[in-house]
Amino acid sequence: MSAKLFSFAAALTLVLALVCFPASVSKADDVKAQQIHAQNNTDRAIWVAAMYKPVGGSSYIADGFWKVNPGQRLFILYNGNARYMYFYARDGEGRVWSGNEARATVRGETLNMFKADTRDDYNPFTQNFDP
Repeated sequence: MSAKLFSFAAALTLVLALVCFPASVSKADDVKAQQIHAQNNTDRAIWVAAMYKPVGGSSYIADGFWKVNPGQRLFILYNGNARYMYFYARDGEGRVWSGNEARATVRGETLNMFKADTRDDYNPFTQNFDP
């Protein structure tokens, strides 16, 4: 078989494979996630930590600290399938936003966190931190 005929046959096989066997939808195309934002309504920078279920995960994890400047609304993470999340925040002057609903360790610190209902839909959620 000549090189030209071989190249044509290989190209034709590829085209037929692409047309007859379309790409399957990957599981990742069906994964849902909720955008989570932190809104700093104070006049000082705050550092936020959160405990949440990551996309595709079944267990809570804790992460942080995200710096949120005064007046800023900052995207911090994607929440997977948890209706409830937990937050902790603090500023550099001693102000703390905490609670007794959960405890988590973030960067070696044990934090008392408050619970937030992010709803059971996947619309973006913003946690406000007020003075």
